Amino acid sequence: MAKSARPTLGIAARTFRRRRFGEQTSYLRGLVAIARRKGMNAYVFGPGDVDWPRQRVRGWSPVPGGWRRRWHPLPDVVYDRVWGLGPLGRRRFAEELKRFEEHGIPCFNPDFGDKLDVYRTLHGTEALAPHLPETLPLTAENLLALAARHRYVYVKPARGRQGKGISVCRKLKRGWHWTRASAPRRSQTLPSAEAVVAACRRGRAGDAFLVQQGLDLVRLAGGTVDVRVIVQRDSRGQWQVSAVGVRAGRRGRLVSNLHAGGRAMGLSRLVRAARIKGSLARIRRQVAEVALLAAEALSRAHPSLGELGVDIGLGPEGRAWILEVNRQPGRALFARARLRKAWRRSRIRVVEFARFLAQGGLALHPPAPSGESSRAPVPLEAAAGR
Repeated sequence: MAKSARPTLGIAARTFRRRRFGEQTSYLRGLVAIARRKGMNAYVFGPGDVDWPRQRVRGWSPVPGGWRRRWHPLPDVVYDRVWGLGPLGRRRFAEELKRFEEHGIPCFNPDFGDKLDVYRTLHGTEALAPHLPETLPLTAENLLALAARHRYVYVKPARGRQGKGISVCRKLKRGWHWTRASAPRRSQTLPSAEAVVAACRRGRAGDAFLVQQGLDLVRLAGGTVDVRVIVQRDSRGQWQVSAVGVRAGRRGRLVSNLHAGGRAMGLSRLVRAARIKGSLARIRRQVAEVALLAAEALSRAHPSLGELGVDIGLGPEGRAWILEVNRQPGRALFARARLRKAWRRSRIRVVEFARFLAQGGLALHPPAPSGESSRAPVPLEAAAGR
């Protein structure tokens, strides 16, 4: 496609009955506004909204009080914010993205697999190995093996969101102590590893699960804590840290997610309150470095990645552990923690990278050689928070 002086950004997202784009509605409205201020046209469209014979897209544009749907030309670049599709839906949408690319339209941040796929990719980077909890596909044999090496283990859906479906297990002399993260006060004693696997899978037939090493991580007021780092490619295609914030779960909770009642705060507040060993500057540098290494490793395998949310747990001595990597990180944490600069930066960089791609600034295929870095030096100012 010919490069336009005012390129068009197409944002792919699912639609819902109650709110047009579900929990992403306000984020996407703001993103369209930023794109327009940055010299781009923008609209939101869903899987199946492309009329390929006529080279047009039936997309949504924000208007006062809602959204208006009309036909738009094909975009110059596509930002993938689609989530929650089943296996068939994911395959069909992947084919649609491939068709965009065949028309010379770059697409960034497509599905890169589940948590097990991510773990395998990251584990191939030597520098990241000390920051990865041991993780295996869930089977009775793997559950027994990890429980023999660790005080307790987590079981998670390989494609879970918002902390849903997570369980924690501990091997007893006779049987297993098993607790769902959503109901920490209703623990059960189960007779065998097979019974634990069956309990974890109940209600989620066909879903893949993983079993993961339990970690000794800092807590705050009796609640689970993690650090979310958003890393993004900038207007030159280089990986940068855009935002760092902390989620602190409610007392007794096994997850820190805001959807489960967690609190939001800046990194400096956590370091002070939890009395983590090491200076704030050292911890800030370590979480930024680990997040950038993860982005670099994943983008070697998936060159079209443009942003990631890396959730990191901290040991009492300050060691960073990668808990999860999300290609569609939420930003509510930064607004709630009043980290306004980081919140704004994380949205603006999406548009800047989209414009960079639309103007032919980066060849997304094939991947760069493994020794080639596409990140800038760790920007400590981006990690600054209260």
